Amino acid sequence: MPNFAVTPQDYPGAVPGDFRLRSMDMAAAIQIARASAPAMTLTQLAVFLTIASEEGLRLKDLCARTRESQATISRSVGLLTTTGYRGTRKSGYGLVALLGDLNDGRVRRAALTADGRRLFAEIECAFQ
Repeated sequence: MPNFAVTPQDYPGAVPGDFRLRSMDMAAAIQIARASAPAMTLTQLAVFLTIASEEGLRLKDLCARTRESQATISRSVGLLTTTGYRGTRKSGYGLVALLGDLNDGRVRRAALTADGRRLFAEIECAFQ
């Protein structure tokens, strides 16, 4: 799970618990993400950032990292892929691909697409 905690080492002059800085960081990430995917929710952004920080996660592990239910992860990942989530008319954002596992055909692993890598690079640049 991405760690958005602020420490004095991260920002000169910051004090532990300075939530204004963390909020500004998240606001910037949301703004950048919504430029590519205007309807992206905060949950979908959290899922996207978790996948970006640890590509190849099984969906079950993604549930544990984000502390979201299997249904929420399935819906969010579906909307982050190109196909969208079944049962909705929404097409996906094309930021994530689901890959099969070499050892277990039932398992799907989440990884960024080229568009997903570009978006994550933009978000990372905003924090440097």
